[in-house]
Amino acid sequence: MTRLLFLLLLLLSTAASARMYQWQDPHSKSIQFSGVPPAWYRSAEKDPQPRVRVYDGGKLIDDTYIQLSPEDNKSMREIAFRALEEEQQLEAIKRLERAARREDSRRERERREALKEQAGSEGSDTTGAPPDVLPESLDPEMVDRLKSIISEYDRSNEGTRIQTPENSAPPAATTPTY
Repeated sequence: MTRLLFLLLLLLSTAASARMYQWQDPHSKSIQFSGVPPAWYRSAEKDPQPRVRVYDGGKLIDDTYIQLSPEDNKSMREIAFRALEEEQQLEAIKRLERAARREDSRRERERREALKEQAGSEGSDTTGAPPDVLPESLDPEMVDRLKSIISEYDRSNEGTRIQTPENSAPPAATTPTY
């Protein structure tokens, strides 16, 4: 009885861990492994069913060769199929979360593309800039601060003039030497 209680507690405490069911197929005589309990696992049918061994974390936690009372059989079966149902529900939730993340990223891409198109149609050269860099409205303090930063930058760069084709001097005439 203590062994059975230990098995039940072990099953309850490890419902979310990797569980493997092993049995021999009666027709092909091959050994079958599955993370899903077979339909006849601990069933109340009187017909002899293939022996099922249940491993959890590499340890044998159940063997249908061991005869249990009908109540314990029913309890073990309910635990196994409840764990399977919980695992399936968890996987369904994960699939929905992945789909929601994909949908959110698709909407974000569409929003960014729409902002780029809108900025391109207005002739703005900020199409590569992230759309949410500045708040919608700036308070006067922030405007004054930004103006002072720009004027300080301009003062520090007064002596350096960038040479562009428009403001560069024409090349000096040179005579070829032979």
